[in-house]
Amino acid sequence: YEKRVISSIEKAGGTVNQKKIVIDTNLSKAKVSRVVQKLVERGLVEVERQGRTNIVRFLKKKFGS
Repeated sequence: YEKRVISSIEKAGGTVNQKKIVIDTNLSKAKVSRVVQKLVERGLVEVERQGRTNIVRFLKKKFGS
């Protein structure tokens, strides 16, 4: 699941609305939230609260973009 979420963020240019990840990956909102939280814990992405959704962005250029 992490690969699917990372791929979605990459496609969006490194910064994406969490709702867009749900649409792109066809995963549930809860699953996307858990995967994003794992990526945050591993230091790969950061999450910024914006209204009723989150903006997810890469912290490091670790992925061959």
